[in-house]
Amino acid sequence: MYNILTITRKELRAYFDSPIAYIVVVAFLLVAGWMYFSSLFLMGRADLRTFFAPSPFSPSMLLVILAPAVTMRLIAEERRSGTIELLTTMPIRDSEVILGKFLAAFLLLLSALALTLVYAVSV
Repeated sequence: MYNILTITRKELRAYFDSPIAYIVVVAFLLVAGWMYFSSLFLMGRADLRTFFAPSPFSPSMLLVILAPAVTMRLIAEERRSGTIELLTTMPIRDSEVILGKFLAAFLLLLSALALTLVYAVSV
């Protein structure tokens, strides 16, 4: 468990030390807010049905694009920086590496979704 948390902390630090996390979260919030509030003002209804509607123009469908974009970076960054060899030769299991990287991506997406609670409060 310690190895998983160490990898998660490393990946979260890598996300937030570079502008990647900030750009992804702010872009998600801007597009989701625009989609949500434009439908809110056009329809004149104060509910969150349009936020969770399964249409291609709902903010929840942005996660279909956002989640793969965030997760594909994890291993690609290791290969690009040349640290994949170091990571694979360390005395940790592959499952711990995968779970640590998954948890970091999950926490980044969860933080983006947590910031959308402002929309629910505004309704």
